[in-house]
Amino acid sequence: MGSYGAEYVMSGNELLADCESEGIFESGLCYGYINGFMDLQYATVRSNERAMLICIPSGVNKSQLKTLIVKDMKEHPEKLHYPAAVLVGFSLVEAYPCED
Repeated sequence: MGSYGAEYVMSGNELLADCESEGIFESGLCYGYINGFMDLQYATVRSNERAMLICIPSGVNKSQLKTLIVKDMKEHPEKLHYPAAVLVGFSLVEAYPCED
């Protein structure tokens, strides 16, 4: 059985460090990760004809998403070893669930 790429999975610790950094490169990684997560969610939902789980209202900007995700990660340091995608997903689903 081959590797599924676990060595490339970003942890919450890594994402939080990037998101809290004042470095332009690290800040870009943080925003890029969040944007990539949302793009993947959209593509996965559309290609599998499933309902969206995260519905971010218009007017919510990327900085607000970053602030929310960082706040959640800092409030739950015991979970920072989890994959960043899990933590981002939980934060966004809890804050912006889709209404039926």
